[in-house]
Formats: sequence, C-alpha cells, structure tokens
Amino acid sequence: MKRQIRMLKISLMVLGLFNGILFLMLCRSNQQPTRFEEIDVERINIVEKDGTLKLALFNSNRLTRGKSERQGQGRIAGMLFYNEDGYETGGLVYMGKKTADGQDAGSGLMFDQYRQDQTIALQHNETVDSQGAHYDDGLTINSRPDWTVVKDEYEFYKMMEEFKGTEEEKESLYDKQADEHKVSRKRLFLGIRRGTKEGQYYDETGVFIRNRYGRNAIRIFVDEDNIPHLEFYDALGKNIIYEWKPDRNK
Repeated sequence: MKRQIRMLKISLMVLGLFNGILFLMLCRSNQQPTRFEEIDVERINIVEKDGTLKLALFNSNRLTRGKSERQGQGRIAGMLFYNEDGYETGGLVYMGKKTADGQDAGSGLMFDQYRQDQTIALQHNETVDSQGAHYDDGLTINSRPDWTVVKDEYEFYKMMEEFKGTEEEKESLYDKQADEHKVSRKRLFLGIRRGTKEGQYYDETGVFIRNRYGRNAIRIFVDEDNIPHLEFYDALGKNIIYEWKPDRNK
C-alpha cells in the first residue's frame, strides 16, 4: 500500500511538472509571432482590438467594402483601406482579363473622400476591342459631393442610364446637378492617353484641366507628332477660345 501511495505521489509530481512545462511553452508561444514559409488564403483582415476593420487583403471573390453608401462590388482584387468608422477610404487594386476581341485591364492606388468614392487615383487603364484601343496612365483628380447626398447622386446616375431624351437634354440635367455640387466630375488628369479611335491613332501626353461640368478648360500636351499644344476653352468647355502651337514651317 505504501509503495502504491509513493508511486501515486511520484506520478502526480511528474504530471504537475509536465503541466507546468506545457503552460510555460504555451505562454511563450503566445508571445512569439507565428511564422509560415508559405500560406494560401483568400482574405486577410487587419482589425483593431474592438473588431473595427482597418485593412484587408483579398481575392476577387472575397471583396467587401465595409460600410458603404454605394452598391456593387465589381471585379477588382487587391487591398482596401478603412477609416476609424469602418468605411472604405481607398486601396491598392487591380483587375485584368482577355476578352473575345481584345483585353480589359487596370490597376491603381486610390484615395477616397469620406464615405465617397476615390478623389485621387494613380492608375493604369486599358481597353482593346473591335472598336479600337485606349490606354490611360497617370494621376487623376476628381471632385465629389459630400457623403450626405451620395445616395441621391447614385440614384441620379441610374436615372441617366435609362434617360431617353436628347444628348443636349442629358447634358443640361448633368450641368444643373454640377452647379448644385450633387454629382462627381473628373477635374484633372496628368499623364498619357493613347490608342486608336475611329481608325485614327492618337497619343497625348500632358496636363488636362476640366471645369466643374467635367468639360475641357485647359489642355497642355504633346501630340503623336511631337508637337506641343496649349488650348483654352470657354466657360462651358465647349469651344476653344485660345490655341497655340509652334509653326512647323519655321
């Protein structure tokens, strides 16, 4: 009996020692980062202690935008940034695929206005199809209305997609919304635009400034023949009021 009790004591001591070693190993492992040589995942979320999403790495099937006033997800994959309120505030994204008669691809680093879409974009876009080819490489600056009217803004865009009136009537409706700061407009592009349109090749590198209606205001660029241009447009952005380019005969 005494021998059995002694063996039981020894067993309990060994078991206690083993548990102590295991506990220390677990404590140490919790303090050390987990290391992988390689890992395959569909999405990684970076969150605050309270669970607020701050950054996401994702594939195209795992894209989510966090809180958003906008609908739709699209084809993009990449990485999104989120603000303190959990709303998307930009990202590093890309897409690209071969199509039946060409290709459709793009990538960019985007920065969003608060609870809106991107206002600053450093990007590449390309479209090639049976109608021609178009490539954009550069920096784009957009102006956007405040987030408090973003739902009305996107309802207006949807209405315009279904609008059956003339182009002049459509432009008039857009201009009215622009005057009231209720629609988004591209205001500046710095970069290269090239491709083919209606069978003609074009290549323009420069600064392209637009007015609040999203129409041309000032264009400073070099064309496909290496000729520099300077163009100023009227207040509505429809007619050139001043143009300069060097005399090729001199």
